[in-house]
Formats: sequence, structure tokens, C-alpha cells
Amino acid sequence: MKTPRDWVTRPLSQFVSLQRGFDLPTHARVPGSVPVLSSGGVNGSHNEAKVDGDNFVIGRVTNIGRPTWSSVPFWPLNTTLFVKDFLGNFPKFCFYWFLATDLSGFDSGSVQPVLNRNYIANIPVAIPSFVEQRRVAGVLGALDDKIESNLRTISLSESLILAHFSQLFNSGHVSAGTALSDLMEVNPRYSLKRESLAIKVSMQDIPSDSPIINTHSVMPVGAGSRFSNGDVLFARISPCLENGKTAVVDFLSGSEVGFGSTEFIILSPRGEISTTWIYALAREPNFREACRQAMSGSSGRQRLSADFFSRYTIATPKEFDLVAFNKATMPLLTLMGARRDENQRLAQLRDALLPELMSGRMRVDEAGRLVSEALDEEV
Repeated sequence: MKTPRDWVTRPLSQFVSLQRGFDLPTHARVPGSVPVLSSGGVNGSHNEAKVDGDNFVIGRVTNIGRPTWSSVPFWPLNTTLFVKDFLGNFPKFCFYWFLATDLSGFDSGSVQPVLNRNYIANIPVAIPSFVEQRRVAGVLGALDDKIESNLRTISLSESLILAHFSQLFNSGHVSAGTALSDLMEVNPRYSLKRESLAIKVSMQDIPSDSPIINTHSVMPVGAGSRFSNGDVLFARISPCLENGKTAVVDFLSGSEVGFGSTEFIILSPRGEISTTWIYALAREPNFREACRQAMSGSSGRQRLSADFFSRYTIATPKEFDLVAFNKATMPLLTLMGARRDENQRLAQLRDALLPELMSGRMRVDEAGRLVSEALDEEV
């Protein structure tokens, strides 16, 4: 399908005006609420903004051409390009154009690939009217807004689980120290036949500081650790342990078992010690610091032994407090899983609509109906 007649085609330099970001080494940053944007997204904060909100950066050194949006004023690092002038175009439409366009082949070709704005200045861009740009961005933005809302729900649910966990130890109803290996199973053995199907999980499937597993890939069982629904995966290597790589196994794609990286320690619930209790413990700063100090091995690749869990003791809440904790927190875990799966479906729809809308192959009315149906189904 050709570009619609009411769209115009212009070079990228007449679509947006790009400018390189600004130096800001870590030691020069002043505590503040202004996000610092790098090629990989938010990279800390500062007390001063260089660019107003409702703008974005694209990766210049890594993640070449990949955009990161900011609705608030921000500081763009020199590893990025930001939009200096939208030249009369709707900002969010421009963001989605970069999201839909692969610019990775326009690097400098040197040992350290760099995106030069002059290299992409003449790329042709099909541009609808400003009104149509707003409508396109509105349809795609409705999906992103819902995804963002779900992420806030996930974050709030996790905060509530951690708050309930902290309250357990302030109740006064705790026993003397008990070894963790007596409270939970550490690296339990699961019998999975080689020819059986299971979810494969690797370290990159788990983002830092999140319980979300970003995979539903089912395949024949291979080498690696074995785990099942309700287990907790706890990263045992540096730097993943320090970065908070921890996840609850909660597969909703027809499989109850998984396999994958041996760089996780598998922690399985036992008795009244629940999945959420183990997960909250794994996120607790003092516990994580104890794990860090117990690591051994060469610098940059240290490792936590599973034996640590037989040496580490913890004051254990009474059974009636654990029952109350589980009753309050397990529904939160279920909610987090539901919002995770909803986000995966919404992201798949957005990614499918993105190239169609940005090229004009699909018009806004048709896409809007699909989005409305999807959002109605998820409510």
C-alpha cells in the first residue's frame, strides 16, 4: 500500500531537529528529582533540567535510534540525541516514528558505533497532518498509558508485600533464629524428562528490581536448574545479585515447570513459609547485604553458594502471623501476575499496530476499534 495521498514525504531534517545531549558525569550530579536520560533510559537524577518535558531522546552510542520518552523536564546525556525543535509536528507522533524505525544501520561504522545526526538527515519520513498525528499518537498512547498504569499497580503491590513482611518482625511474635534451609527447600530436585516441554528462563528474562519474568517460550527441557510454579529464583552471581535479580515463578502459559540458568538459586516454599515470604526476604536490604558479603570468587564474577542458606539464621514469626501474612499477600502476587500478562498482550498489540499506523497502511478509526476492544476485554 502506498503512502496516503493526504500525507507528505519529507527528509528527517524537516521532520525534527536533533541535538546532541550534554556531559554530566556521576560525580558532578546534585541530588534532585530531574531524570537523567541515557541511551539505555533513565540513568539517575540531577537537580537541573536541560530540556522541557513531553520530549524524548534517542540512543546515540548504544541502543542506536531507540527513543526514550519523558513527560517531565530532563537532562539528556551526551550518549543521546534529543529533539531541539519538532518543526510543527506532534511530539508523541515523532516519538512513535523513531520507535517504529530501525536506525541501527546508520552508525559511524567505527570500532565504537555512534549515530551521527547528519547520517540520518535525509531519511524520508511520511508525515500526516498535525490532527492525524495526534490521533495516531492517541491510539498508541492509550495502550502505553494502560501498560504504565499496570506497572504502577505491580510496583504498589510489591511495596505492600514488603511492608507486610516488615510488620511481621515488629509484632513481637517471633521465635529464636532458624536456619533458612530449615524453613524452605533450597535447590529442590524436580524430575523432568528431556523430551518434556517446559518454560526456559535465562538471566536476561528477569529485569532488575522486578518480579516479572519476560518469557513464555516453551521448549524441550535442556540443561540447567529446574523450578516450578511458586518457587523463587534468586540470582547468585555478581553483579546480578547486587542489582536485585529476583523473580517469582508464575507461569500462566500452560506449563507449571521451567528450567534454565544455573546462576539462580531456587528457593521453594515449605509449610507456612510462602512464595511471597521468600520473595520479600530476598528483596530485604540487610539480607541482600549478607548475601553480598558471603560471595566468593574472582572480582567481577563472584558467586553465592547455596550453603549460605544453611548458615544464615532468621527470627521466625509465629504460625498465626504467617497465615495472616499469606492471606494478605498472595492475592497481591496474583494481581501482579495478571497485570504482567495483560501488559504482554497489550504490548504485542501496540507493536503490531505501530508500523501499520506510522506508514498509513492502517487508518486510525480501524486501529482505534481494535484498541478499544482490547482495553474493554482487559477491564
